[in-house]
Amino acid sequence: MEKNKTSENRINGACGCAKGKVRENNEDNFYFAGEYLESENDGMKNAIKRSLKNDPEKIPGVFAAVFDGMGGAQYGEIAAYEAAVCTDAFLTHVKESGSCDGTPMLRNLCDYINKEVFKAGEEKGIQKMGTTMAALYFHGSNVWSCNVGDSRCYRLRDGVLELLSEDHVEEMYSIDRINNKKKPGLVQYMGMDPSEIRLEPTINCRNLKNGDSYLICSDGLTDMVAESDIANIIRETDDAGDTANCLIDLALMNGGKDNVTVIVCKC
Repeated sequence: MEKNKTSENRINGACGCAKGKVRENNEDNFYFAGEYLESENDGMKNAIKRSLKNDPEKIPGVFAAVFDGMGGAQYGEIAAYEAAVCTDAFLTHVKESGSCDGTPMLRNLCDYINKEVFKAGEEKGIQKMGTTMAALYFHGSNVWSCNVGDSRCYRLRDGVLELLSEDHVEEMYSIDRINNKKKPGLVQYMGMDPSEIRLEPTINCRNLKNGDSYLICSDGLTDMVAESDIANIIRETDDAGDTANCLIDLALMNGGKDNVTVIVCKC
């Protein structure tokens, strides 16, 4: 695909991660500008800002992802960390192979992460260690969204917030939420047994437009902050770092019942 300066020079990004006010551990992680957190961490005090450009050692374009670990004790954070490490290794390998077509590349990445997280869980004797993933891949004049689980991708275009991802949760979601106030169980996540369950990530490709803003987040944001408030914050803050910090601050102000991780990309 022809190079486009949109993906090389005009994406300003920020990433923030907070443990929240209730959880003892931070089971979230991310992959942002080649960076991620160690397995055991307490999140970050403030968002980190980067001008997102091609990494000459990895795939052309820009890739960013959020991982929300699950499994109890410290296993959720291990799963999320494993996913971030696998992402870094995979993107380097893809660069070497020369095959960077967005959709098949993302499918292969998901399969690779799933296999490695499942294997890590087996080695630790954990039957259900896993992580969600929500990711964006910017290349040329396009952006691909990819998700497994209930972490989300959004786009704000012309003032309108649009959900790009699909929550992979039980069909009884609305009944659980309204009647029982319970979180729905995941029907897809990284760490499922690849010999028994087929991983089915949601992947879509869309065009980029100058002025677009993109958000990747764990459910620690969307369970605490209404989409209307998310949209208002993205609209009203021009700086990606300020946007990320404001989103996390509001999630904490509203209770901070879960770990919360956000990645903001402004074109």
